[in-house]
Amino acid sequence: MNENVALAKDVLDDLFLLSGEKEHALYIRLNKILDKMSSQNKLLNTINSFPKISRMTQAYIKSLFESFCDGEKINCSLKELSMDEVDQFTHVIELISLMTKSFRPIQVNSVEINQKVRIKLELNRIVNEEALRKISYRVTKSLLKVNWLLTFKILPGQDQAICIELNAQKIEKLNGIRAYELSSDLWIGFDEAFSDFIETRCESNKFLGPTYLFDESGHVRKVDEYFCENNEYDIFHFNFLFRPISFIINSEGKNIPKTELIDLVSTGCDTDILQHEVNGNKSKNIFYFDFCKLLSL
Repeated sequence: MNENVALAKDVLDDLFLLSGEKEHALYIRLNKILDKMSSQNKLLNTINSFPKISRMTQAYIKSLFESFCDGEKINCSLKELSMDEVDQFTHVIELISLMTKSFRPIQVNSVEINQKVRIKLELNRIVNEEALRKISYRVTKSLLKVNWLLTFKILPGQDQAICIELNAQKIEKLNGIRAYELSSDLWIGFDEAFSDFIETRCESNKFLGPTYLFDESGHVRKVDEYFCENNEYDIFHFNFLFRPISFIINSEGKNIPKTELIDLVSTGCDTDILQHEVNGNKSKNIFYFDFCKLLSL
């Protein structure tokens, strides 16, 4: 047993004795302990390895929603969460819960929290849309800084209410990329996780929000409409609450696993350079774009 694990188990008993105090105090104490352990040696254990910390964290997360949601509708599972992610994860949930509460929902139908967050709720059809956009914009920008994406979709609902589903997920960087050949000597790539946001192609060339095109030089420019004769392109569509945004790439993407990527080199700008290696041969350079940075501009 390494020293950090031993330290964690020693302090857990002390933490458990504090269970009668306010959850906020428990949360502050838990964060201090996690910071101390992380500074000594990064913990790779999942939170499930420390049942008391897991129970306390889940109780705290559930308490964030219980003032406006029936506790039986809140499902929280943190078994895959590593110890060094707990602080950031709880901060993300705090932001999302505050935003959800500020929407003043008529009803929250479900809250699902694991590696992703999914919340289904009903809003009054007479709402201050501008206020909702401002709140969601601030929260979305804050989440992008820690590589979390917050989007939504409209669900079938009642005449008296707007039913929406909020979805938040962390983008795990460089588990693999989706690469595009823009010209014979220029490839660009994005984290493979963004493939979840590729829109099904349709005949319409009009978009609901701002739309940007990656041209053959790798530059990004705004477009009002788009035509592609060969139908070889991908549209990344991000349905943000404050404003939907789309990106078009005039090329068909190719998924490249992490095992074939080497030599990540910073360019000093908003891109990095990856080399794609196949069977030991360095085949091409790929300019890697961080979509979270791009979306937060």
